[in-house]
Amino acid sequence: MKTELCKCNNCERLLIDENPQINAEKIEVGNMKVHSMEYIEEENEGYWACPHCLTDAYLTDISSVKN
Repeated sequence: MKTELCKCNNCERLLIDENPQINAEKIEVGNMKVHSMEYIEEENEGYWACPHCLTDAYLTDISSVKN
């Protein structure tokens, strides 16, 4: 499976990026352990977050943007 990825720099989990940058490269996941992000809704707004840390504050894109 190929997908966009991001990483939580707090707990080190690899996550399937549910909100990737436009034209982000899809990476072959193979047998890597990846987790699904969690959608958190607060005061009529929502965001995708690490399911363990419950925040998006530590997320970094791994997939680079294709030119």
